[in-house]
Amino acid sequence: MSKFKVEIEKILEGGVCPFGFKVGDTFEYEDRGVPETFPNFCAWAFQEMVPALFTLKYGGRFPWESEPGVARISCSDSKNPVVFKIKLIE
Repeated sequence: MSKFKVEIEKILEGGVCPFGFKVGDTFEYEDRGVPETFPNFCAWAFQEMVPALFTLKYGGRFPWESEPGVARISCSDSKNPVVFKIKLIE
């Protein structure tokens, strides 16, 4: 199983996240094979995270990321954009 640390890296000044995410919040996500969201976690944000989780899990990289094992994604809510930093920790 892979483990990921998900950190709220930056909230853009476009609105207020209805799930209450704040800069510096962190979550640990344990991959169990089938993508399962966190309890009480935004489905829109998780939907954007899944491709990054799988890419990191299988050793992939994103060319714009200078740090290996890291991906940054943004939720798709254009009125309340939240940027997440995902780091493979195991």
